Formats: sequence, structure tokens, C-alpha cells
Amino acid sequence: MAAVRNAAVAAGSQWTDPDDGVRYPAGEVHAWERGRNETVCGLSLSKSRLARFPHVGWPDVQPESGRHAEGVQAVCPRCRAGRPPPGARPELARDGEEGVLSQSGGSSATVEAMPVRWTSRISSDRR
Repeated sequence: MAAVRNAAVAAGSQWTDPDDGVRYPAGEVHAWERGRNETVCGLSLSKSRLARFPHVGWPDVQPESGRHAEGVQAVCPRCRAGRPPPGARPELARDGEEGVLSQSGGSSATVEAMPVRWTSRISSDRR
């Protein structure tokens, strides 16, 4: 899986900037894609009691270059690598975006530009 793009931040704690009153992530931070209820590494936001920070981008909490990394104590290594949870299998995302089928040589067709979503659910149709 490629690096995380357009991700916001979820964190175990927070701090508030005294100058502008804006809250920022602190403690251990995870990458979180807006519209999902889990982090990139597969943690449930509610069960893990992670706070969402939609106004803070993932690059902004990286200790080596981020501008909001003052309170960050640890960056989740799996979120940093953009890896799915263990045991996850790729499934095709069918959110109205169809892949383009193209013929490559003889009779084999390949799917191009099909978004992939990772899931750890075990399919009931496996036999």
C-alpha cells in the first residue's frame, strides 16, 4: 500500500495552544482518513478512545518536519508506513468509481485505476 495521502490525525491526548486556543494532538498519533471510523493501521477510533483532529494534516505531526509535533510523543509505525492491519485482504472499492478494463496483449484483461480498500473481515462465501 502506498503512503498515506490526505489523512488527518487521531491521537490519545491533546494540548491547546495558548496563543490561538486551537487544540492539537499529543501523545501517540495515528493517521486517520476522514469519513472512516478507524485509523490506517486498523484501530477503532471509539474503542481506542482516540480523539479526531480533522484540522491537522498527517504531515504536520511528523517529529522531523511537522509544525504541530510539539506534543507528539510517538508516531504509529504502521500508520507511518500506510500498512493495513494484519490479516487484511484487499477488496475492490465500489463507491461509484468503476475501474477501466483494458486489453493487454491476447485475451487477458487488466484492471487499471481501481481503488483498493483493505478489510479484515472474513468473507462468508469462502469455501
